[in-house]
Amino acid sequence: MCSLLGGTHLFSQDQKLQDYLQRVFGAELPDLSAIWIVGPIKERLQSVLGKAPTGLRQKVWKKDGKTVMVLEHIGKTQPITVAWTLSGNHQILGTEVLHYRESRGGEISRSTFRQQFIGLGLSKGDQLNGRVDGISGATLSVRAMRNMAKQALVISENLP
Repeated sequence: MCSLLGGTHLFSQDQKLQDYLQRVFGAELPDLSAIWIVGPIKERLQSVLGKAPTGLRQKVWKKDGKTVMVLEHIGKTQPITVAWTLSGNHQILGTEVLHYRESRGGEISRSTFRQQFIGLGLSKGDQLNGRVDGISGATLSVRAMRNMAKQALVISENLP
């Protein structure tokens, strides 16, 4: 199976990503490219995340001033896979939870929760420049989403 994510991921996750990319970019999808997570960007991400980022490169799709990237972060014990869309001026335009594996906290997949991220960017100190309300019983999943948002914004600031 050929995976858009480049690994051995479920077809349904690939199909969900394909559908999201078409909603963002239309029928003609941009080519997949990558940014290397090394040097200053790696150091900044380590500072933002409080740990070393996983992987040496981040895959991105760019077209018409929009960038989409897929990030994974551990919630409580399982990875959460999320697509992030960013503008050319480094603000979040949209997000889609592609795969949620935890037994609790799936409410982060709801559009009402995800809409809180739209328009957010980074303030000084690499913090989100707006509030993201938590969800009772999903504290770690919400924290993972916040961390991925910051990670996506840092990476977008370093794209060519």
